[in-house]
Amino acid sequence: GAFWAVALGVVPVSALPPSVSCVVNSTADAAAFAPATGCDSTLGAGKVTLRSAIDHFNGAAISETVAFNLPAGSVIRLTLGELHVVSSTGTLKIAGPGARALAVDGNAADRVFHLGRALRGTVTAVISGITVRNGHTTNLSTFPAYAGGGFFNDQANLTLDQVVVTGNVASFGAGIDQEGVLTLTNSTLSGNSVTMSVGSVDGCGGAAMEVKTEGLRVTTTLSNVTVTGNTEGPPCSGGTFAIAGKTAFTNVTIAGNIGADGAISGAGVSLAISDSIVAGQSGSANCVSAPTDGGNNLDSGTSCAFTALKHDQFSTDPLLVPLANNGGSTDTMALGATSPAIDGVLAAACPQPAADQRGLTRPQGASCDIGAFEFSPLKVTTVSASCGVPAGGGLVTIDGSGLLGATQVRFGSTPALSFTVVSDTRIDAVAPSGPSGQPVDITVTTPAGTSITSAGDLCSHQAA
Repeated sequence: GAFWAVALGVVPVSALPPSVSCVVNSTADAAAFAPATGCDSTLGAGKVTLRSAIDHFNGAAISETVAFNLPAGSVIRLTLGELHVVSSTGTLKIAGPGARALAVDGNAADRVFHLGRALRGTVTAVISGITVRNGHTTNLSTFPAYAGGGFFNDQANLTLDQVVVTGNVASFGAGIDQEGVLTLTNSTLSGNSVTMSVGSVDGCGGAAMEVKTEGLRVTTTLSNVTVTGNTEGPPCSGGTFAIAGKTAFTNVTIAGNIGADGAISGAGVSLAISDSIVAGQSGSANCVSAPTDGGNNLDSGTSCAFTALKHDQFSTDPLLVPLANNGGSTDTMALGATSPAIDGVLAAACPQPAADQRGLTRPQGASCDIGAFEFSPLKVTTVSASCGVPAGGGLVTIDGSGLLGATQVRFGSTPALSFTVVSDTRIDAVAPSGPSGQPVDITVTTPAGTSITSAGDLCSHQAA
């Protein structure tokens, strides 16, 4: 029974903390009314804030799932300081409605999330489906107060999935200061910046992320992550990624960042990188410290020491499209139609992971693509034969590929009345009005371009 379960390393069910849920229904920032007993905040009975839900987890021996009942586009603006997760009893799951639907904003006054507390036991948290933005930790002079504008992983076991970390400012690790176990997937780090704290003598660095060991066991894993537009200005050093500890990148796109210390700094043998793009670092070489080459990588220069023996490409422009909504829950950098990253992974190493950052299955071509984005050629192959009646309003099914992230559907020169992207291969559109019997080309536009017209994209309005 219980003795053998424990001996084999399996915790008996009776020993697990109870699991509860809190549903956040207020964007206000208010603490828990009675942390040990419920989710409610000091706003009153039935009013649950994100802070009160976290307080409840911290104050009771439980595992907890935090869900949300808020309008799309909601912003939780913090007025009471960082959200600090300290309980070591169970697992906290924060399941957001999507990074485009909910933002947690640091109000340019403090960091947003602090996970763990040094020497106080292991904290386990899983956070998904939110944007974390506008955290600031630059007005303090001591570590760790000035680290981690978006997230400070303080020896926690942290999983982040489908999150956007953007517009955060700190002295170290503006997006994420990582000092625990971190798994980051299907996410975007963009527009974060490091700057010197007032009175700091320690310097600054790690615009997107700093990985710091301090003699501790630190493990960092990134998969299907886009990193762009992060800035490191003088006198900071450490690059876009300041790496230490055991770190692995797979299908990561790092491009278009700014700073004098590289996209990757301090890596050495501690960073193993595979199937990834490192390109276009402004102000320095892409790699100040060459990582361990896991193969199938692309470097727009030569500083990462990638080699053809590992099926790498170097001195090669990946031909990326700027960061945009290309479908999925987080923004990505699409591959241009002639990108050398397309089918750039050896077939034997494909697919890993099985889908790209947007959730599109790999491969879409002869093999998998390098980076976080899997290319699917934009084209319309077939449409419903009829556009509906001349007055408009007919439902038209559009089949093709590369349709995720569509920003416009046109019938000739006239925009569709509305459209829904069902998948990468299908859009349902509502036709505008048009003359009876005259065929029109249906075209689809995405951030990567507009589909070329063909005989397969024609439909005609029919008489009522």
